[in-house]
Amino acid sequence: MHTDSKGTSNTRNMSLMVMVSRQSRSPTTLIVFSFLSMALLGLFLHHFTGTLLRQHFPAQLCQRKDAAGSATTVVVAVRTKPNNGTLRRAIRKSMGHAAIRSALPWKVIFYTGYTVDIVKSRALRREVLKGDLIIAPHEASSENTIKIFIETIRWISQQCEPGMHHLVHTNDTTMVDFLAAYEYMNGLEDASDRHFHCAVVQLLPVERSLNSSNYVPEELFRDSMWPTHCEGDSFIVHARHLKALVLSSEAIPQYPLLGPYVTGHLPVLARLGHRNIANRTCTQRNLTSSDAGPIFVGNVTTGWQWWSRWLETLVCCQKSNKTEKLAEKILSKLKFQSAD
Repeated sequence: MHTDSKGTSNTRNMSLMVMVSRQSRSPTTLIVFSFLSMALLGLFLHHFTGTLLRQHFPAQLCQRKDAAGSATTVVVAVRTKPNNGTLRRAIRKSMGHAAIRSALPWKVIFYTGYTVDIVKSRALRREVLKGDLIIAPHEASSENTIKIFIETIRWISQQCEPGMHHLVHTNDTTMVDFLAAYEYMNGLEDASDRHFHCAVVQLLPVERSLNSSNYVPEELFRDSMWPTHCEGDSFIVHARHLKALVLSSEAIPQYPLLGPYVTGHLPVLARLGHRNIANRTCTQRNLTSSDAGPIFVGNVTTGWQWWSRWLETLVCCQKSNKTEKLAEKILSKLKFQSAD
């Protein structure tokens, strides 16, 4: 009985194999199989091969006028990384929202270097279509920090003269309160403003340990103490000084520390000073209760934090008569939506 059952099973398996073998030799099956193989190969090549996006500069920045008919007067340059697309999306839905541009002639622009990862490069190629992303012609790495920054401000300066008034610089985890920044910059006298406005750092020793990420060899900077400079990536500077900073970078050897080099070393040659606004700078976890309110809020690391903190600046923070009207105008244009 057992033998007959086993024989029947073998017979069925043989019949199935013969059927599959005959079907696989049919012209229709071969055509379908070939088509699917070519399609899968094409998808693979499309996704993992191709030309890297090694540089990109938006066709227009300050030339394009906003809905109010005003040319761009303030550029907010956001230092980012190729793989930080989630943060860039969050910023576009908050301080880069179209409702802001309807009230202020300001422009948020992201900048980074290129990536050698073909998948990430393809994502950047799609993202640059938004018109707010600069890809400098240097690989995105800490070693190229200064080269990427210099290429960015060189292009911004060329594109935006003479109508641009100020450059506001930050990174993709530090929010700029546009209303607070607007009120602060309105109080500056353009004719005499030769300062970096930031949280000032003084008498900081130069790191000489080879194992430190902040190591700088003596041939690039000989002094034992850094010159006065800005803490982190956040600062405000008048646009007329961008050219001087670019020219100074051609005379001073570069080392990859944005704060000490860009806001400390270059200003010595460009004859710029510093104005301390540390009381207008805080982190998401340590919001100040100052009457003036923070201009820069750091440690904003999620989409929800970007969205909620931005709405808080519009609705909850104390405002002057001018900023109150701006907030009302922005809110009237804003369509409330959930953050990703």
